[in-house]
Amino acid sequence: MTISLLLSTIILIPFYAVFCIKKVSSLHLTRGVTDIRTKVYDLHMTILYICIVTGLMVFGAIF
Repeated sequence: MTISLLLSTIILIPFYAVFCIKKVSSLHLTRGVTDIRTKVYDLHMTILYICIVTGLMVFGAIF
């Protein structure tokens, strides 16, 4: 029973990941056409990268 559960989990994870990627990609801020929208997008991406680096450093220090 444990092996069948493990195999079914391994098989279902890629399908779940694809579903999540499709859902999450609809939430991303898209690059704009106007100058202001492009600046907002660049600021958004800069803050996102800062948050990712900060998160990696914090969790790296924990583990």
